[in-house]
Amino acid sequence: SIWESAEPQDGPTERWLRALAGAHGVYVGATYLEVDGDDFYNTFALAAPDGSVAGRVRKESLPGFEGWYFRSDPGAKVIDTDLGRIAVGICADNHTARFMRRLCREDVDLLLMPHSGPLSPLLPRAMMCDALQFIAPYYARAFGIPTVMVNKWSATDSPSPIPIAPFVTLRFRFPGLSTICDSDGAVVDHRGDGEGIVLADVRLDPELRRRPAEPTGYWSRPPRHFARTGAVLFRLFERLGTAAYMRSEARRAAARAAATRASKIG
Repeated sequence: SIWESAEPQDGPTERWLRALAGAHGVYVGATYLEVDGDDFYNTFALAAPDGSVAGRVRKESLPGFEGWYFRSDPGAKVIDTDLGRIAVGICADNHTARFMRRLCREDVDLLLMPHSGPLSPLLPRAMMCDALQFIAPYYARAFGIPTVMVNKWSATDSPSPIPIAPFVTLRFRFPGLSTICDSDGAVVDHRGDGEGIVLADVRLDPELRRRPAEPTGYWSRPPRHFARTGAVLFRLFERLGTAAYMRSEARRAAARAAATRASKIG
């Protein structure tokens, strides 16, 4: 089960981030599966150059089958740092109007967009690639801030079980497509379909910031195809997943087991 990989705050992943950031005098961030009490969260932690944790952000949206495995968190999506106010949109959060509306009410200097965005066998490849490639410049132009969209890449397919059909699996592949945009929306570095890094200089200038109109509906940037149908399906799966998660005794037992393992490791 995915729950077996969960860890608490200040667990192995955060300690690794802190050590790496402190050793090199940089900010380093990553997501991990967090266990807190009886719940699991998709959590991003940002380590500061002094080796501390500058802040954490938990994912709110629950696309696809994610609602069966971790809990939504509507908490803060901004981390205050010496660089400025850094917003964090975890994967599908960036693609929702809910997240964009929240950013419209904040003064943000930089947006980090960590993704685990696959190509789905249920959706057209072009639609998924479009969403991944254009979400970073869309936010950069809308808010007048630099954006960094990072998505993992896989050489092989990853099989994923379907909670509502346990004997069926879907195969996903991760296309990369990581992108850095400057405050004017210009793409300053981009990876295609393949392993690699993105690296660029950007401007953090409060005078360039803009406050766009708050979007309505489900999407921050509606896809060109199946926008209405997709919104209905995403909302439906989020409700179904949340209901199953809240009822799950297996989830509660797994959370307690994860906490016990963490206490033994120290």
